[in-house]
Amino acid sequence: MARRAPAGAAGNGRDQWLPLRDDYFETPLLSSKEKGYLVRKACEAAQEVVERARSVGGPIQWRHVEKAQDVQLYAGFARGTFGAEPTSMCGVTTVPGTVREVASLFDMSTTRSMKEFAAEHRELFYDAIVLHTLSPRTKEKPLHQVTAKWIAVKGPRGLDDRDFCYLECQDKFMDSSGRKGWVLCIHSIKLPGCEDLSREFGFVRGSFYHSGIIVVEADRPGFVDVIHMLQVNLKNNTKTPPAFLRERIVFIGQIKGMLRTKRLNEQRYLSDLELVPKKYRSRCNVCQDSFNLLLLKKMNCRKCGEVVCGACSKEFAITNAKFLETVKLRICMQCYQVITAGQTPGSILDPPQCASGDSES
Repeated sequence: MARRAPAGAAGNGRDQWLPLRDDYFETPLLSSKEKGYLVRKACEAAQEVVERARSVGGPIQWRHVEKAQDVQLYAGFARGTFGAEPTSMCGVTTVPGTVREVASLFDMSTTRSMKEFAAEHRELFYDAIVLHTLSPRTKEKPLHQVTAKWIAVKGPRGLDDRDFCYLECQDKFMDSSGRKGWVLCIHSIKLPGCEDLSREFGFVRGSFYHSGIIVVEADRPGFVDVIHMLQVNLKNNTKTPPAFLRERIVFIGQIKGMLRTKRLNEQRYLSDLELVPKKYRSRCNVCQDSFNLLLLKKMNCRKCGEVVCGACSKEFAITNAKFLETVKLRICMQCYQVITAGQTPGSILDPPQCASGDSES
């Protein structure tokens, strides 16, 4: 049984929380008609998210706010209400990689994968359950899936933690300029069996509206633009603090590092017998400095096998199918650059040129 998160003690509850059982919610089986209805709603919401992300001509006007952690942040206003309270927030960054590669980071189609993701990214949510798989991934459609999920989220400072029940749609698309993209949309819904948990755990049930992550090919070859958009109602007559949204939006600043780790983990590394014997090399393969002259210690790169010095190599924690546990392997900087090469992140929603920041995007 999960331990209760104390009401009025947001944050403390998260630290003491024990994850809910996978089958905690007794959700009834859905008919084919009900599944079809939910899939249509999820796909319609995903289309709306893509439309809202447009910087020009979309239903949302975006005003640049700041840059944080390589992410450009924008406040969103319903078109025609510019100057009123913002209704949403989005962040934009650019990372080296492909649409499919970034999408693979969010293949959370099972409760186990959701809970594993929560353990690594508790700023987004700290517990999760997949309630229904409405349209699973297939070999023919590897970027498409529709699920119903529940998550628990740390509340704003001094307020109760929130939980959410929502539809999630992942699917590919092509924008008006012909660029390929992928969207992960979350949109709240009421589902039988996923009842309010205020009495049991002190949660306040919040709502997501047309929120999620969009990945689209960037103008620079080999790069993709990543957009994270959120519109949240915390309920209980609580305004959503900008800091609450900002903390979650800037998560996409971690994607570059997540991709780097993923690429390192997916490499094939050499065994001891495949390494170049150290006695056959008198110079570092990277900097060409003499080992004898500078008394440098000889080391092997586990990717190319060459002999390198400590300054031109580094140990990385690697986890892949070949190892039963995470191991530290030394990789030279040349191989590291080849595996993780990239440039400085940018933005597809350019900050306004004027200092006032009142112009329409």
